[in-house]
Order: sequence, then structure tokens, then C-alpha cells
Amino acid sequence: QWGRANVAGLKRMARPEEIAEFAVAMASPELTYMTGASLIADGGSGAG
Repeated sequence: QWGRANVAGLKRMARPEEIAEFAVAMASPELTYMTGASLIADGGSGAG
């Protein structure tokens, strides 16, 4: 098992399809107003 799985807010590592969904959403032409942002898909481990 992954060592960080118990650290993340969701208590598990992301599935590949979840990261793919995130990447597709960020590349979407519908996000025309979002520029210069740094977004992290970390399952909540960076919160708090």
C-alpha cells in the first residue's frame, strides 16, 4: 500500500480515472475565465 494513503483527506490514493477527469476538466475550453491558477488534486491532504 501507499504510505501516504492514510495521510490524504480522503484516506486513499486517487484512482487514475480521477486524475484523468481532473486533467480533462482543467483543459476544457469551457474554463475561459480561469488563467494562471495552480490547482492541486490531492484528495484534501493539503487542507488545513
